[in-house]
Amino acid sequence: MGVLAFRRFSRPVASCLALAVAGFSGVAAVPVARAAESDKALNASIQNLATQRIIYNPTTGTTSSVVRPFGPRGPGGCPPVVQSVTNCFDSINQGSEITLQLGMVEGEGFGSTYTIADPNPGTPQNEAFPIEVQLVEFFAATAGTGIAANITMGWTIEVWDGEPGQPNASLVFTVTSADPNVDPGLPPDISLTRVTGGTACTTNEDLLLRQLLGQQIQASAVKVQFSVDSTADPVDRMVVNGTSGTGLVSIVVKIDRHNQPGASPCTTVSFCNNAFLCTEGATITPCSTGTTNPAAPTFASRNWLSAISCAGGCPAGYTRFSNLATGLGGCRPSRDVVQQITTVASACVGVIQGACCNGSTGGCTLQTTANCSSVGGTYQGDNTVCSPNPCPQPTGACCNNTTGACTATTSTTCAGGTFQGVGTSCSPTPCPEPNGACCTNTGACASVTQTQCSQLGGSFIAGVACTVNNTCPLGACCLPDGSCVAGLSSPACSSQGGTFQGVSSACASVSCPQPAGACCTTTGGCTSVTQAVCSIFGGTWAGAFTTCPGACTPPAGLCCRGTTCAAGVAQNNCTPISNVGVAFASGSSCGTSPTAPCCFADYDKMGGIAVGDIFAYLNSWFASSPYTKFAGDGVAPPAVGDIFSFLNAWFAGGC
Repeated sequence: MGVLAFRRFSRPVASCLALAVAGFSGVAAVPVARAAESDKALNASIQNLATQRIIYNPTTGTTSSVVRPFGPRGPGGCPPVVQSVTNCFDSINQGSEITLQLGMVEGEGFGSTYTIADPNPGTPQNEAFPIEVQLVEFFAATAGTGIAANITMGWTIEVWDGEPGQPNASLVFTVTSADPNVDPGLPPDISLTRVTGGTACTTNEDLLLRQLLGQQIQASAVKVQFSVDSTADPVDRMVVNGTSGTGLVSIVVKIDRHNQPGASPCTTVSFCNNAFLCTEGATITPCSTGTTNPAAPTFASRNWLSAISCAGGCPAGYTRFSNLATGLGGCRPSRDVVQQITTVASACVGVIQGACCNGSTGGCTLQTTANCSSVGGTYQGDNTVCSPNPCPQPTGACCNNTTGACTATTSTTCAGGTFQGVGTSCSPTPCPEPNGACCTNTGACASVTQTQCSQLGGSFIAGVACTVNNTCPLGACCLPDGSCVAGLSSPACSSQGGTFQGVSSACASVSCPQPAGACCTTTGGCTSVTQAVCSIFGGTWAGAFTTCPGACTPPAGLCCRGTTCAAGVAQNNCTPISNVGVAFASGSSCGTSPTAPCCFADYDKMGGIAVGDIFAYLNSWFASSPYTKFAGDGVAPPAVGDIFSFLNAWFAGGC
């Protein structure tokens, strides 16, 4: 087969294809660029689709990577308005068909005009203005395949008050992208990853011939979402004041730099190594407009071609699609520009609306207060919005599928259950009692409800079924002594006083609570704790389930009361008597010393030997206290000689 020379098609497509099949070989000519020529429109299927969100901050000269919501702005709290001249902009995704306008060279692009609705018709001016363009969205794509390197495209966005390039219109905002490595202060260029696999794109002729032969062309596309940082100065944002008086806003997107530019501005570039702006594909999926597969642009007078001046090319400047020539060699695209914008008015005037909540469904619609009341809704206030939904969601009965418990909740929060409907109640409960495993002490099992199991005298396990041969499911059992037994049924565990740890549980993965017992301290104290705790504090554990105080024997020693000493007395029993001082000492024998182990001269056992000890002793002696018996045991009564013994010890000191 001969080679089909690439040139602007001046004959019908069928003739070109016939020449190719017949082996026609012509002289390859350098084609002249003609933006959006119909013979260079390539229908392709989107195989790769990425979204590039660009939030530009002109004040700081940086492009923000922070994703901010494109929500309402302005003092009126007006809701945003989304418009596009594309029938199905939001339905274009991976697998959709799209048309690449391959005739575009650097400096050429597409535009669309949008009508800003007047909220108060009949007045001399459109009160919606000034407005702010919050978001500009457009598609770019490449048919380049089979090569690893990415394809970049520099772009420019223009925002016009009125129609582009027309009388009384003005250019109110423009921004151009840049290589982030060269100028990080500007928005970044588009970068597309080529489609891998399939037939590699090599030359323009091969690509167009594949389309003529009906072969599917694969494309890699990017949806660009451009906005200006909402914190930037208003003079730097995409604000349109409406000075043109037309009530129109236009957005123009141009190719500023190709990935692989042509030899001169009017030279057709490589289709395989560049990205191009897009129009709708030949097949349009039905959408909300109800328009399907239009034979021509639906909005021809609202779509614009921006072309540079090239000999034999399309009209230079801004031209409506409706004023462009059709057919082969013409400049008029067969479909609408793939572009969409989101705008918001700076203040809401005219008919005031707000969020209206449907009490039955929890749905939200924008209504006037009167309309909301007429449909039985609840008005949320002027200029309130439905996103996010401010309406309380209606509740109803939610039946837990495992336990059969009933709770009042919304349909979206009825997790693990079955919602019984809006307005249903849990009293009386609408929930059926679920079945579970009902086990006997012998290990037999039947699947019945908890009520039936109780009536049968079995042990109920909710949410599980009997195992093979109607046997009860098994698990780990924690016994009262803190040990664990594996492979017991729930009734068998209960019969041993244990706690069943659940179906299929294992001793290696459960922690059985340890029993408490009496812990005896070195000072004679006693408390009930586990053995591990008692060991931490140096106590002596008396064993599981032992109780205080009987399990602990307080340590015995010497009890010094006044001028007496008693051996073998427990420390907790060595307590003061009246004004008689008490001290406890270790040991088993009192001995005969008046100073050790008991200091008799320190009668009140407070602050050592002092004058107060004499008065305390005499008061006790005249009261016949047995604790004034010098070197006594606290039982025998005192005598007169004990007074002299005490005084001798007091004057001798020595303790």
